[in-house]
Amino acid sequence: ALLLLDRLVVAHSSRGMHLCSSNVHRVLLTAMMLAAKLLDDEAYCSEYWSRVGGVSLSHLNELEVAFLQLIDHRLFVTPEELDAVRASLYLR
Repeated sequence: ALLLLDRLVVAHSSRGMHLCSSNVHRVLLTAMMLAAKLLDDEAYCSEYWSRVGGVSLSHLNELEVAFLQLIDHRLFVTPEELDAVRASLYLR
């Protein structure tokens, strides 16, 4: 989820995309849901994520589509990218 968030912010920060208190909840929820769908063979359904995140299912579906479009559907994470994130987290 952190890599997906990073891709989103890096790709669109120059266009005004910034995480703030009014959007971080929905953006993080969407990134976590996408990461879970990507990694888990039996991921929770979108309805579950909408209940956990406190947003309507239709809104979450819109967020998912928008997020995927904003990152150009680039969900694949290389082992090197994962290692770089892991290393940066250990340094903190």
